[in-house]
Amino acid sequence: MFKKLMLFMFVSALFISCGSNDSKTTEEEVIVQEKVSTAPVKITVAEFNDNAAELVGKIIHIEGTVDHACKHGGKRIFIIDENPDVRVKIEAGENIPAFDAELEGSEVIISGKVEELIIDEAYLTEWEKELEQEGEASHKIHEGEPGHEKQEADEDHSHQYNKIKNYREELKESGKDHISYYFVECIKFEVVPPPTPDN
Repeated sequence: MFKKLMLFMFVSALFISCGSNDSKTTEEEVIVQEKVSTAPVKITVAEFNDNAAELVGKIIHIEGTVDHACKHGGKRIFIIDENPDVRVKIEAGENIPAFDAELEGSEVIISGKVEELIIDEAYLTEWEKELEQEGEASHKIHEGEPGHEKQEADEDHSHQYNKIKNYREELKESGKDHISYYFVECIKFEVVPPPTPDN
């Protein structure tokens, strides 16, 4: 009886240890899979537009030449490769205060997350409401001041209303309920040093 009890306990312990080994293996497999799925994807500027929808939320590495750097706040740049008609918009992430305007013409390697901006009628209506509220506040602020600041604010609002109008036309022509625009939120970047001339 005692031998049978000892044998039963030994077999039970064996099953438990095998089971825990299996769970460890499974956990290790999951960790490896997560590392593989979160590994940055290397992509070219030319490939970006065709693949952006599948890359939303993923980290990518993309290299290109800075075609334009936003002068107002430095919050975005556009990069190109051999084809200047294909551009990718790069937005400064929270770790990057601003892009220097002097980056224009430089070769850069961007690490960042692919994001999607969905423009639909609700988005455009909300944008219009914000502009109306800003316009009312701006008129109060600039009341009695020289017209220079007020003129700049009015021109900015006029520009944004034109953008809304253009988006509405684009939305109507597409026949869809929304338009998606894809961009990269930059986590970090490096400037590729220009090649040194051979002596």
